[in-house]
Amino acid sequence: MVKLIDGAYGGCEVAVGTIVLTVVLELCSLPTVKSVLKQTDGSSLYLTAIWYNFRNHCLLGIPTYAVAVAFLCAPLTSQSHNNILKTIANILSVILLQNLVYYQVHKTFHSSPELYQYHRFHHRFNVHTPPSAANAVSVVEYLVAYVLPFGGIAALVGATEGEMKIAVIVLSVLNLLVHTPRLDSLPYWPACLVSPHQHLDHHRKVTVHYASPFCNVDWFVEQCTSLLRPIFIADPKN
Repeated sequence: MVKLIDGAYGGCEVAVGTIVLTVVLELCSLPTVKSVLKQTDGSSLYLTAIWYNFRNHCLLGIPTYAVAVAFLCAPLTSQSHNNILKTIANILSVILLQNLVYYQVHKTFHSSPELYQYHRFHHRFNVHTPPSAANAVSVVEYLVAYVLPFGGIAALVGATEGEMKIAVIVLSVLNLLVHTPRLDSLPYWPACLVSPHQHLDHHRKVTVHYASPFCNVDWFVEQCTSLLRPIFIADPKN
């Protein structure tokens, strides 16, 4: 019971921090917000998005985080506390594996008409995408693509609550940043990382750039495909 309470407290910290950052970025994106409100049924759409943010962070995110801390995260020992390399490795593992899970789930939503219904609301922010759209998703999408994988991955790699928390915070911040219109025109971004322009372009075009919010899985898939193609395609001269 104590672990559940501690986990709920940690979940509250993450939820409140994410909501505060969402508000800050939303205030920096007022032209986009105004454009959303000017659309047909824009006010209703925007209010629904705000409700989804609160519901997902507070009513779904906090309990899910608490359960992960209580039952799936590794206990903090003196050995794990003093092993900085293992801590960094665990944090990166959670971030990268969560990124891969999100990519696959996201692409599956788009490739299956039956499953796309759970992702459709998020894509109502296609032309105008404010930061609040980052977590304006259905219950199914929020659980399956956003929060549930963290606990399973933490158990898989042996991550402690602190390590999982850092990974959650990093990905939450990045998720908001790739939905921030003011960052759409950044002049340079490493190809291996997801840029705000790429993800906002996904909202505009729907069928490109499925990776988000950190590792550009689309780019890595393209590179691997290019490297492996000569192996699987016979030389036309032979």
